[in-house]
Amino acid sequence: MATVSTRAAENDAAALAQDPRVARSLDWLAKNLDWVTGQHVRISEIPAPEFAEGKRAAAYGTLLESCGLKVKTDGTGNVIAERPGATRDDVILIAAHLDTVFPAGTDVRVKRSGRRLEGPGIADNGAGLAAVLAVARALQEARVKTEMTIVFAGDVGEEGEGNLRGIRALVESYGSRLRAVIAVDGAAPEQIGPVLAEHRVIVYELVSESTDLESVFLSLTAPGQGGAATPPGTAPPVPSTGWTESPPP
Repeated sequence: MATVSTRAAENDAAALAQDPRVARSLDWLAKNLDWVTGQHVRISEIPAPEFAEGKRAAAYGTLLESCGLKVKTDGTGNVIAERPGATRDDVILIAAHLDTVFPAGTDVRVKRSGRRLEGPGIADNGAGLAAVLAVARALQEARVKTEMTIVFAGDVGEEGEGNLRGIRALVESYGSRLRAVIAVDGAAPEQIGPVLAEHRVIVYELVSESTDLESVFLSLTAPGQGGAATPPGTAPPVPSTGWTESPPP
């Protein structure tokens, strides 16, 4: 069966978006923004303070399973869903952190103001978790086959004293099989590029930050070593005009 290549460097992202298999996924995203928003709200309303992400992790695992993926939780608390490619020796990890900076007891209910969603952690990182889930669902719905195995993960311990313990564990687990790591964090699709966070992380071949769903999707199937993030395109991002991070009054 034919697969979408992540290696053919002569193909650019614009051409890739015209591939019928990829186009079906992008079309699914464009037509199901209400579903994405619903999951965004659902995830954001589950408290996940530092070192207490368990409830959100369990719910996120259930959502990934509903996309038809087999889910497991590692010893660190990360939620992991592998989508096998033509080879299991090459892996792309796409991850969004589960935890928030807001302490236990914070009212995390989401309020709507027109097309705007307001609530603690709605952007950091409810948006990222929703985007990863949406990409996983779109790939499944369009039955896209990839060369590399894609690992979708909700990782723990990103904020504060968590010191990136979740993503560290994932990198250590997949080790030499990793060809790219895409971290989806926050609600600013214009912020796509390499990230260096103090001395805490290995320098990955690719780390991008975006909740523009087309950019995230194309980065999984684009040419180059494990994919390459692209500027925001024509497909709509997660459907909100903005997010408010502080607890609403």
